[in-house]
Amino acid sequence: MAIAELTGMTGGKDKNNMNNSQIIMNEAIESGYCTPKEVEQLVADGKDIPFHTFSAWKKQGLVPKEGSHGWETRLWRKKKLNSSDKADTEIKNQGFFLQKSFLFHISQCEELKETGNRNEDKEVTA
Repeated sequence: MAIAELTGMTGGKDKNNMNNSQIIMNEAIESGYCTPKEVEQLVADGKDIPFHTFSAWKKQGLVPKEGSHGWETRLWRKKKLNSSDKADTEIKNQGFFLQKSFLFHISQCEELKETGNRNEDKEVTA
């Protein structure tokens, strides 16, 4: 599969025509973290590109290390509809918007601790 098809870049750089995976692949290439060939190889091998949002890493049992800075992008997010909107099918079909998100590389992540308290390991001195 050609890189243009993978990244959704067949018709320009319009994120409105890309899904989140395509946006992330494109951002990784544009930022210089991956080459187009590396992205093609990851997809061909059935592997996931090693960039995700905080919540996506958390679902995988990892979290970005304290002090890590992700890079900003805009990813699709589903709108939360209130009960009066649910009856309107036209609104249901337009229930996505681009939201500011931050992507982190796997090298910026560590295993999620069971307690969920990042400050537990720090020694407190008074």
